[in-house]
Amino acid sequence: MPPIRILFLPGIEARSWPRKCELLSTLANVETFCSDLGSADWVQRIWISLVFLGIIYILGLIFTWYGAVKHHIGLGIALLITVVASALLVAIAFGIARFCLRRAYTQAEEVARGDVESFRPDMIVGQSFGAVVALKLQDPAKPLLLLAPARRYFCSWAGVAEPTCNSAPAVMIVHGTKDRMIPIEDARDICREAKVYCCLKEWPLGDHSLSTVTASRLGDFVEELYKMSFPDLPVPSPLYPWSTSDCFEDARSDISGQAEFDSVGSPDPPGIDCDEECGEAKPLMQSGPRAAG
Repeated sequence: MPPIRILFLPGIEARSWPRKCELLSTLANVETFCSDLGSADWVQRIWISLVFLGIIYILGLIFTWYGAVKHHIGLGIALLITVVASALLVAIAFGIARFCLRRAYTQAEEVARGDVESFRPDMIVGQSFGAVVALKLQDPAKPLLLLAPARRYFCSWAGVAEPTCNSAPAVMIVHGTKDRMIPIEDARDICREAKVYCCLKEWPLGDHSLSTVTASRLGDFVEELYKMSFPDLPVPSPLYPWSTSDCFEDARSDISGQAEFDSVGSPDPPGIDCDEECGEAKPLMQSGPRAAG
């Protein structure tokens, strides 16, 4: 049977295949395509603009206070110029950043829609900013796997509305409990607000990059989401890494990860809560029509 086709939407500064996309590409029975969203170029424009503004600001202050020291202008006027220039610097910098982020968001959505039409994926996987784009372009036929979605963080900076889960067949979110950049509460809110089936896997001690999530774990997530979204279709499993080195890395990471779980007193595997009475593993949090059943 044909492999599961996955469209991967990377983070905002990614210029090549990120680590999670590479791990997905090592899975058997999975065909992966990584979108070049072009957002890294817009982030670069932000930094170049800020550096240019900073140089102008510093030069302006030097000339202003040089004039004050030489008594060409009064100290009061020099102080006023400094305050006004500082306020303008902050306003202009914020405006440039917001404009570039909005343009990056719009362009990323357009690129992703084009890739959906050309690649025709069975599933969309988004990481960080890519997860926000995935939420924005939801397709009723494409389930979403969202890795550490940066929805509230990005949308607040860009000044755009926060997208919600409203049309995908099913949504799975994986978010680290120790993510210092994007608080996990946003992922919980996405799950609560969902109008479709949505489950949240809270990854113990996971950071924003979910560095301890291995290829085999990603394969488990993909397989579970595929079964939830298309219960009548067979899954081309097992979804395990192709190479021996990938399997070894998975085993080593899982052993390291298990030590972390033991250290916090949790006997359960990452991202699931085990029912001791019946031995059934279930998502930590889920919402939507199927969850109610």
